[in-house]
Amino acid sequence: MKYRGDIPGLKIRHNSRGYCVVELDFIADRAKRDPDWAKAQRRRYPRDRDWQREMRRNWTVASGDAFFPEFQRDPDSFVHSVDSLLPGPVVRGFDFGFRCPSCVWMQLAPSGRVAILREIVPEQIDSHNFRDLVLYLSGEIDYRTLERKSRRRAIEIVGMIQEKKEYPWTNYPDPPWFEGMTFLNFAGHEATASRSITGEAAERNDAEVFQNGGIDLWSQFVRPSAREYVFRRMMGIWPDGWPGIVLSKACVVFYDCLNGGLCYPQPTKMVPQPIDPQPDGYYENIYDAGGYGLSNMVAVTEENAIVPKYEWQGRTLVRLDEFEIQESYLTSRR
Repeated sequence: MKYRGDIPGLKIRHNSRGYCVVELDFIADRAKRDPDWAKAQRRRYPRDRDWQREMRRNWTVASGDAFFPEFQRDPDSFVHSVDSLLPGPVVRGFDFGFRCPSCVWMQLAPSGRVAILREIVPEQIDSHNFRDLVLYLSGEIDYRTLERKSRRRAIEIVGMIQEKKEYPWTNYPDPPWFEGMTFLNFAGHEATASRSITGEAAERNDAEVFQNGGIDLWSQFVRPSAREYVFRRMMGIWPDGWPGIVLSKACVVFYDCLNGGLCYPQPTKMVPQPIDPQPDGYYENIYDAGGYGLSNMVAVTEENAIVPKYEWQGRTLVRLDEFEIQESYLTSRR
């Protein structure tokens, strides 16, 4: 059989083994040749490489094995309607950088289960705009404060969340998200690394920027292997039939991260079996932010899994497990 037609997006050929190979692209469908259709679909893919592989059949784009295959076995079992908050503190994990800094909001239940409540991975944002964006989303400052401080990038991102027109904003509820809550803040040791920052008070690092805005960071070195181990252990199914870590339906980037977005780099002759995730500047950031929060909420070891954690807030030493709270997660599946 030989194809003699001329349909864009459709190719039929025979390979050297005699097999008939049919290559079909989405543009073969006339309804999908409209640039607006492709533009709308493109928003569903967080990274260009995903769009290239899934829709353009470009398999030359770098791709490795998923870093968390245990999540991929049944990803939807990790997603639940986490609509109600516990009375205890909300933990915020941070990862910094101008390109794609990240913040992950989470809570620890008395059972030891952790719920990932919200996320934000804004692109192209400086430390001051990022700080005040987090404060606004957390319900600690109002919108007028953003306007008064001329936080243009933060205001722009708030508008994206409210309009819900692009990935990942479509799944985010209208802010603010956590009015009246207490927060504990964790980051890696890089938050205290000196770098050039142009700001109102000439801060030397991200930790000082956040402290000047009222966010006291507990920043310390956490071994990548320790963070990885905590994630893998919490993904296990507990005796009650639920995993130890659950995600709100709003956490679409974190979901994509664990569901294959975070992957191993391609093996090379020098590194035939990579053990660290691919540094992509996007998924690795939200993974690190979540890891800093998670590793400060639960212990790395199996024994005595829930370990009390402390942080200075002003002159008060706050203990993470001092709040008497009731389990309220896992009331309904997605």
